[in-house]
Amino acid sequence: MLTQTLPVTVLSFPAVRPVSGASIYDSLRSMDLFSQWPDADVLKLSSMGRERRLDKGDVLIRQDESNGRHLFLVMTGEATVTWEDAQGVELLLATLGTGDMAGEMELFDGGPHCATVRAATAVRVLAFHREDILRVLKEKPEHAMGFLGEISRRLRQSNRRITGICNHKTPRRVASILVSMLDERGVRMKDSDGRRCVLLRQRPTQRRIAELAGTTRETVSRLFTRWEGWCEDRNNDLMIYDEAKLRRMAGEE
Repeated sequence: MLTQTLPVTVLSFPAVRPVSGASIYDSLRSMDLFSQWPDADVLKLSSMGRERRLDKGDVLIRQDESNGRHLFLVMTGEATVTWEDAQGVELLLATLGTGDMAGEMELFDGGPHCATVRAATAVRVLAFHREDILRVLKEKPEHAMGFLGEISRRLRQSNRRITGICNHKTPRRVASILVSMLDERGVRMKDSDGRRCVLLRQRPTQRRIAELAGTTRETVSRLFTRWEGWCEDRNNDLMIYDEAKLRRMAGEE
C-alpha cells in the first residue's frame, strides 16, 4: 500500500507537562503491565513520569532516528505504528491504545527506532527517561519480565500481520484483525433480544481495519455487507454473533 507523504509535526522532547504524582500513579496502576507491581515500586516510577500531549498527525517516534532516550506509555487516544521500506511503501504494523508502550525495544538496546509512531487521534502519553526505567529494572529485575513479555507480544503481532498480508487472502486477513481486537477488548454478552454475542465497543473505522489488513476500505465494506446476519455494525459497535465462524475464517479452528 503506497501512502502519500504528508507534513507532520515532530514533538520537541525538552518540553514536558508535569502532572500530579497521584494522576500518574492511578494511570500506571490501571495498566496490566504494572498491575502486579508493589505500591512502593509504582509510586517510585510515578515520580519519574512526565506527560506529553500530541495532536492528530504528530510524530512521537520516527523510524531510523537514533534518539531512543524515552519510553512512552499511552494514557488516552490512539497512535499508529508503521514501517516504511526503501521504496517508500508503508506498512501499518499496529495501533496503540491506553496502556500500550512505545520505544520499548530501544529501551534495552539503545539502537535506532525500527518504526514510526504517529498520533491517530489526540493522544496523551507518559514519558520516562531511559536511564530512569533501566535503574528501576536493575533494582527490581523481576519487573523486566513484564517489559520483555510486551516486546515479545508486539513482535509476534507484527510478524503475524506481515505473514498474513504476504500469504493470506483478504477475508482471512480482515477476520484475523477482528479476532485480535476481540481477544484484546471483546465483551461476551446478550443483546436486547437475548442473543449471545461478542461486543467490540467503538470499533476502528473501516479505513483503519483496511490499513491493518493491507487492503482498501471499499473491500472491508463489501466484506461487512457479506457477513451481515452474524457480524453487525451498530453505532460504531461491532456485534459478532458467530465467534466460531469468525475464528475459522481467521484460520484458528
